[in-house]
Amino acid sequence: MYSADQMVQHVREAIELPGTPEDYHFILQGGIEHLWRLRAESTSSLEMLEEFALLDLQLIEAAPWSVEWSDGADGTSFVSLPGLDRFIVLLEREGAHCEALAIAERLAKFDNTKRLERLRERVATLDSFA
Repeated sequence: MYSADQMVQHVREAIELPGTPEDYHFILQGGIEHLWRLRAESTSSLEMLEEFALLDLQLIEAAPWSVEWSDGADGTSFVSLPGLDRFIVLLEREGAHCEALAIAERLAKFDNTKRLERLRERVATLDSFA
């Protein structure tokens, strides 16, 4: 198993190689998942997780077709984005609910809405106390 530093180096080197947006998405997603597992051992892994998640989100927004798939009958759907879900959870745990909501809203166009309504309610509730 890679250490956090080794994983960061691996991801950084991999995204500098020639590849497709799909390649980069799955490299970033794998890095995010690995860093999430190491979060208790290395606090710096959370900073890199955030960097990779934001980079992945920018990539997906620039090349949405890279996370699409078609089942042939119902049209186009999007793959699951667990790395970005982890990032939203991290933001929530840190109390950054508005930031988590902003990420969830950006992901909504990719059929990733499972946390969106709950975050909207949470932010509205927190705003009512302000």
